[in-house]
Amino acid sequence: MTTLLDVGTDARRLARSDVLATVPGVVAAAQLFDLFDGVDIAGVDVASARQTTALVRDDTSRHLDDLDRQVRDATRPGGPVDERCRRTAGAIAAASLQAGNDPALVASLPPPVRACLDELARSVSGGVQLSSVLPVVEHLHWRGMPELASQPEWSRRPNPGADHLVRQRQLSASGVQTGSLEALVLESVLDRYTEMLLDVGTSLAAAAKPLVYRRPTTDRPFDSRLRKTLWRVLPIDWHVTLVDTGRAACWDTEEAGGLRSTIVPWVVDLAARALRGRGFGSALFHESPVVDSDDQTRRT
Repeated sequence: MTTLLDVGTDARRLARSDVLATVPGVVAAAQLFDLFDGVDIAGVDVASARQTTALVRDDTSRHLDDLDRQVRDATRPGGPVDERCRRTAGAIAAASLQAGNDPALVASLPPPVRACLDELARSVSGGVQLSSVLPVVEHLHWRGMPELASQPEWSRRPNPGADHLVRQRQLSASGVQTGSLEALVLESVLDRYTEMLLDVGTSLAAAAKPLVYRRPTTDRPFDSRLRKTLWRVLPIDWHVTLVDTGRAACWDTEEAGGLRSTIVPWVVDLAARALRGRGFGSALFHESPVVDSDDQTRRT
């Protein structure tokens, strides 16, 4: 009964919030669906209590149906979650490509995209670009979470902070010394190349073939207790986390043969590899999804 009441209340609270258009909102909603599916009222021995619980379950189910419709709309192809993930993963991919690890891929990009990458490389090193764009990526995805009785772990996440603090976080993340000439130069071009990365990232998503991510349906996500511990310190890759919710409708997710498969834009995979190298991970699983071997062969 307590679980059903909490899930129903949280479903209404999420539905009234503005976070459903973000990956964290999808994560929170998916957890509510899982909690509801785990309730078995057959274990209530007293008939009158079982009937009351069934009424609460039916009421909660209606609220979850409304929430599900909103999540499906937010995660539709071309929807807000899809667009944001393509843009931010593309920005990370654009910075990563300048490391020179995949010259053949860069050479295959459309001329306007290559020209933009060349201009970025002349302004700031790829490493500094990547470091300084990550606070922007986090800010675009993490906008906070309403208080959810069923998921206290969200309160362990860092405060998203105000928009005007992002620039300072970018400068800190870049590693330049405050007040140095390098810091002054970086600050003067920071806004421009950040926007360039985000804009070229949007173009990159369609520049190469997508890949297939697979995960066994038997894999169990972190429980609430572990999330409380991890989410305080883990830098989260929100793109892979969306895949791990199983709710990435924008990327053709399906389950068959004990595997959940998701067709992801190639920039999501490139961004995931860059972020893993910096200690980022999924908010839901320790192990990364497996890239389909055929797709990996084609990439290499």
